[in-house]
Parts: sequence; C-alpha cells; structure tokens
Amino acid sequence: MKETFALVDALLEKPIQYLHVSLWDFYKKIRRGADTTQLRIEALHKRINNRVPFIGVSNLYTADDMLNAYNTGYVDSLAIGKSVMLNPNLVQLIESGRESEIETTFDWDKAEKYRYTNAMLDGTCRGIDFIQNQNNLNYAIKAKIIKKLN
Repeated sequence: MKETFALVDALLEKPIQYLHVSLWDFYKKIRRGADTTQLRIEALHKRINNRVPFIGVSNLYTADDMLNAYNTGYVDSLAIGKSVMLNPNLVQLIESGRESEIETTFDWDKAEKYRYTNAMLDGTCRGIDFIQNQNNLNYAIKAKIIKKLN
C-alpha cells in the first residue's frame, strides 16, 4: 500500500481532473504496508482527502451494489464497466425492476452477446483477464469461440 500511496501522492501533484482507481473488488482489504483491517478504497479516500474527485470501480453489478458502494462515502462517483459489458441492457433491466436478470459472471456460451472485444477475450484465454475464474475452460475451446466471433 505504501507504493500505492506514493503513486497517488505523485499523481495529485499533477494537474489531474479526477482519480479513477480500479480494484478487483470494491471492498477488498489492504494486504500489506498499512492497516490490513481497512478497505483499500477507504485508505485511498483518506489519502486523496477531497483534493480531486475520486471514482471507484470493481465488481459492482446491480443497482444495489452500486448504491451500497456509493453510500460508503469513499468515492464521488462509480464506474461500472464489467456490468455494462455483461449486460448491454443494464439500464433497462434496472429501470424495469428486472435486476434478477442481471448477469454477474461471464458465460463463454454467451460470448457473442457481451460487449467484450476480441483482445479482451484473448487475454482471458491466456490467463491475463479481468474475468474471474475462467481457468475451467481449456484454451482450445476458448480460441474456437473467439474465432467464431471474428
């Protein structure tokens, strides 16, 4: 966390308009270099100390997820990339009260439905993805899916 704080401090010396921090999980705790009982997002919020707007992101899929994260008070705004990519109709699902239909995990059988680029899918195949727990499908099957999408 010390390295992260140093980076944040250096960034805040620059003329930036906001800071957008993407963690794997909005509620992930600090692993080392600071109080390991504290959330990373909370520690960053305290370090930034309202010097620039702070955008948080990470595994926020449903309206409740987003509202709960925002209500922590740690961020000024949220980014919801994965949810929109998995649910191109996310806004309609939320507005129509159909949150139970929101997908929160990637399904290779539905790859063509999502808003993932081929580069993202290829990264997933190689294990350098941002999609969790995809090692259960072998590379050859994934490659065929990507080829089919081309």
